[in-house]
Amino acid sequence: QHAAAYLQQPLLAAPATNLLEQQRMQQQQSMTRLIVTACKVAVAGVVAGIVGIGGGMIMAPMLLESGVHPLSSSATSNILVFMCSSSATVAFMLDGRVNVQYSEVYCAVCGAASLIGLTVMGKVVAKSGRPSIIVLLLAFIMASGALCSGVFGYIDAWNQARDGTGGFSSICPK
Repeated sequence: QHAAAYLQQPLLAAPATNLLEQQRMQQQQSMTRLIVTACKVAVAGVVAGIVGIGGGMIMAPMLLESGVHPLSSSATSNILVFMCSSSATVAFMLDGRVNVQYSEVYCAVCGAASLIGLTVMGKVVAKSGRPSIIVLLLAFIMASGALCSGVFGYIDAWNQARDGTGGFSSICPK
């Protein structure tokens, strides 16, 4: 009699209900995370377009913060920069403002440097087993870029102020 009563109790009902609730909560959290990430990406794209950067400096940290693997984040950032710089190059070429001889040299040097960097970083990460090296390298590149932008911007502003060519001018024709 005790065994029959024991078998009639729904042993799996409570865990199944909890499991379904957990799955539903995970789906809601996933959807919320997806919506938040989509909004971040949209804002990053607008800011990258307004500021005129390739998007990698904005997208890489955002992807890392979202939990994307550093190698994937770096690759995605590189694709963004490649697409933006390629489209800008095509636009300048169509406008006739590109020195093709310089472009060929820069393309060859940049391609070779990219292959060397990819090979070296791949070996360093494989040897150390720490993809965080890529994160530190990205942080260094962004910090040095911000520092150089500030320094060269200050030098340019100083030279314009010294020469009297700086400041704002009217956009209306005279």
